[in-house]
Amino acid sequence: MVFPDRKIEGVHGAEVVEWIAKQPWSDGTVGMVGYSYGGTTQMWVAAERPPHLRAILPSGLGTGYDTCSYLGGMLQPSALRWAFVNEAEMQVGGAQWRISHGDTECAIYCNSDGFVDRYPLFSNLIRQHPFKDEW
Repeated sequence: MVFPDRKIEGVHGAEVVEWIAKQPWSDGTVGMVGYSYGGTTQMWVAAERPPHLRAILPSGLGTGYDTCSYLGGMLQPSALRWAFVNEAEMQVGGAQWRISHGDTECAIYCNSDGFVDRYPLFSNLIRQHPFKDEW
């Protein structure tokens, strides 16, 4: 399994930092704060070295094997539940909310034959990789 290049998130994040710095309400000094995935993405943004990024405060970082998915080598049901809730329930609920509030493009996309999941479910991936392998 090959994941999409995560570097693109750093590139886009750096663009957002520079956009924020140019807004009339900004003094041009931009910082980032985030936990878990929001903390990890700060590392990618900082690696792009956007000129107006002055500080990052990432927290809640760790590998899923050491801190979440396979504590002591045993698969944690809570990790599977978290993955399912975030991948399935919240995504479906979010799309339904958008459609109910008039997002016709979302409705067309969700009901089209071209609608497919681009990435495998994380809950399936963590079960397929019980050890700290190259994935």
